[in-house]
Amino acid sequence: MTPLHPLAAAAVGGLLSLTAIFAPDPPEPAVDYPIPVCGPACLAASPTFAVGDFAPRDQVHLITHPGRYGLSTPPFGDSYAVIGGFLVRLDPEHRRIESVLRPVPRILD
Repeated sequence: MTPLHPLAAAAVGGLLSLTAIFAPDPPEPAVDYPIPVCGPACLAASPTFAVGDFAPRDQVHLITHPGRYGLSTPPFGDSYAVIGGFLVRLDPEHRRIESVLRPVPRILD
């Protein structure tokens, strides 16, 4: 049997390393916690605050795990919070409400 040529071995090694670089990412892990459903009463509710209002400190629950609410990382300088059963984006330093996203049936984090 003829030994493998050194250049052929290098070419095979190079192709294998390219395969590892361009391989697809592994799939995301499955969500292992239940995501609550907002029923008709929850959807019919309307917030008692508006964009631009300042939320009282004792009514703000800052969200530490946005993925549990189907959110990504908030924009720089902002935070997500639950206020009065509604998911909002706010300035955490001043607690100024920047957007009202949707009702949430319960706190998940």
